[in-house]
Amino acid sequence: MMVRNLLFTQLGLLIILYFAQAEALRFYAAHPNELVFAPSHFLGGIWVACAAATVYAHRGWSPSIVVWSGVALLFGVFWEVFEASTHLVNIYSTIYVPDTFSDLTIDLLGGFVGALFIKKFLV
Repeated sequence: MMVRNLLFTQLGLLIILYFAQAEALRFYAAHPNELVFAPSHFLGGIWVACAAATVYAHRGWSPSIVVWSGVALLFGVFWEVFEASTHLVNIYSTIYVPDTFSDLTIDLLGGFVGALFIKKFLV
């Protein structure tokens, strides 16, 4: 039952994330500002924490807010490496380091909020 609830939560988060990202891209095309992607990073962190909790629940492991938040941060690092390696961002730009730092902070915050929500209501 718990795994099923986590899977439905992930589905709902992915749907919301899709629309948040679509709106961010639409807004970014008209008004370039990296902060428009903050909600996507936050929701992505929540989703990754939920996915980690699903794996934990499926394997019968005990819940861990620290691990779920850490997995969200790790996925955020992988995403930033992906962006840099595919030239989605200009790594020589003056805003690259602050933007990457804020993205990773928001990923971690989303993962932590997601982990708290999962621990309180789903596990």
